[in-house]
Amino acid sequence: MSASSELAQYTLDSLRAVSGVRMRRFFGGYAFLSFGAQFAMLMDTLYFRVDETTRESYLKRGGKPFSYVSRGKVVVLSKYLSVPEGALDDEEELVELAREAIRVVGNQ
Repeated sequence: MSASSELAQYTLDSLRAVSGVRMRRFFGGYAFLSFGAQFAMLMDTLYFRVDETTRESYLKRGGKPFSYVSRGKVVVLSKYLSVPEGALDDEEELVELAREAIRVVGNQ
């Protein structure tokens, strides 16, 4: 799994309306943070942080949990779901989802 720097920069640019967002390298991909709290990660796919109030809407729109293989076993992180199809191409929707994910992180 890895993310292109072009996609990472595109995503960061698309989130410019969300104050305090920055990006850093993260295990072959990128982490997106708001005032130091990670709310998203970009590997081969963009994933936003979800909770019990937001998870269902992602699942209904085809969201999949982030997963990776470790020691021959699949590890699933269900607190990060892939953004719905088309959200990366719709800046307004992406910003709304990002703000929602930031709220989720703030409520930990």
